Amino acid sequence: MHVTRLLPGLGGRRRAVVPLLLGVLVLALVAGLVLNGDSPPPKVGRTPAITPAAAAAARPNIVMVMADDMRTDDLRFMPSVRRLLVGRGLNFRNSFSPYPLCCPARASFLLGKYAHNHRVLYHLAPYGFGALDDHLTIGGRMQAAGYSTALVGKYLNQYGLQPSKVTGGPSEHYVPAGWTDWMVGLETPFPRSSPDWGNTYNYFAFTQNINGRTVPHTGTVSWIRSDVIESEIRWCTIYFT
Repeated sequence: MHVTRLLPGLGGRRRAVVPLLLGVLVLALVAGLVLNGDSPPPKVGRTPAITPAAAAAARPNIVMVMADDMRTDDLRFMPSVRRLLVGRGLNFRNSFSPYPLCCPARASFLLGKYAHNHRVLYHLAPYGFGALDDHLTIGGRMQAAGYSTALVGKYLNQYGLQPSKVTGGPSEHYVPAGWTDWMVGLETPFPRSSPDWGNTYNYFAFTQNINGRTVPHTGTVSWIRSDVIESEIRWCTIYFT
């Protein structure tokens, strides 16, 4: 199952920022990104960027990969990450995370605030996604600077399960402001009989909110969840540059 087959009709090449907010379970996706098919994905619910064409053309594309809940010695078991990221990047030997827990750290990245200010202090209720005020995140700030934006992978725990703090309504179809394209796993508790059954932690029944639409991915192919996300990331690298 490829995102290009799911959501045809998106075109155009834009300067982009693409944060890939990933849980530890999908870190292997950086091993190699393969996309089959030529058609691009969705226009459904897309948020247009504010793009002064001349200024945007001079800006670099930005890809942010977040791998949370990791110790440094986990890299021993991640040869692709060592080769593609560590081997080509910088090692900050004097760097600190003020709250190195999944949701608090993600919220700090999105909002640029310490946890005692954004108040997402844990990954379960009453915290998690439902505690996040995401009316303005790095996505919206990058759009204001002329970028198109995409978020692929995982958002915060309980997304799709808890109501949105911004709207007060269900989050299954909620897309925060500031994202041109949104391809994020859901924790909505679909019944086993539902065609949408699956969630962000299920490798073989992986259900996403893609630009406001519930899209299930099911099958027996090994690591289908990683395959789907790899395809979406590859799409971003092609159509956002």
